[in-house]
Amino acid sequence: MTTNLRDRVYDVLTSDPTLIALGLTTDTLYPAGTDTIQAETFAVMRWGVTEVGPGNDSDARVENMNLWAYNRAGNYTPITGILRAARSVLLGLAGTPINPGWIIGLNWNGDSTDLFDDGYKAWTRNSAYRIAATGGW
Repeated sequence: MTTNLRDRVYDVLTSDPTLIALGLTTDTLYPAGTDTIQAETFAVMRWGVTEVGPGNDSDARVENMNLWAYNRAGNYTPITGILRAARSVLLGLAGTPINPGWIIGLNWNGDSTDLFDDGYKAWTRNSAYRIAATGGW
């Protein structure tokens, strides 16, 4: 059974063996705005602007998503590992079904610089993605 776009992205990230080995699980991948995170290494998915799809197709859209990886000990090794493994998994999603529709394309737009997040009290970096999908709004 397929799920909507956001659930599909969450499911592939939290079920990938490499990401699980790096500590990314359903217990450590959060939606944006979560403020009760206790883990030393964790990630946050932030969904941004939804745009009209290619060619102004009314059945397609482009979703912008940033995956933020964090480490409270100041160790960028797990941050880098999570972002690289996530990129490999996410880029493989093009052509897969969602409910309703399909993921028709996915672009990785790069990684941010090294940052410190005062809110989470953790070092961080993020990867930016644009995901094109069909299936209506």
